[in-house]
Amino acid sequence: MCSKISQQVVLFWSRQSRPRWSEEVGRGDRRSAGENGSIMKYFVLLLATFLLTSCEDKNAQFRLLDASETGVDFVNDLQPTADLNIFNYMYFYNGGGVGAGDLNNDGLVDLIFTTNRNSNKLYLNQGGLKFKDISEL
Repeated sequence: MCSKISQQVVLFWSRQSRPRWSEEVGRGDRRSAGENGSIMKYFVLLLATFLLTSCEDKNAQFRLLDASETGVDFVNDLQPTADLNIFNYMYFYNGGGVGAGDLNNDGLVDLIFTTNRNSNKLYLNQGGLKFKDISEL
């Protein structure tokens, strides 16, 4: 539905952006025809922007899951200081990483997250996108 509406708006926009030479040349007043057309172009552009940003794709392949659903609540929290920051150490934000692999041979992909300054986290996959933090075990 949204894509059909946006296609119609784009088609309308392309029709509005063509110069109306017969009107402009016939009257000899290029300014008034251009002003009316430009106002309409901005209105159509605003309408198209609204329609394209307000559409929700019902067939989306991905959706954001909350940490309470998955059990993964990792944050690589970096607090720059006067001595340790990106100006003094160019690789300040490059230290953390993610690893994915079957660590316990259960056929499910487990996750490990590393940090620059805090403790690393190991999450055991329990199936169904549910993970258990086993870092402290």
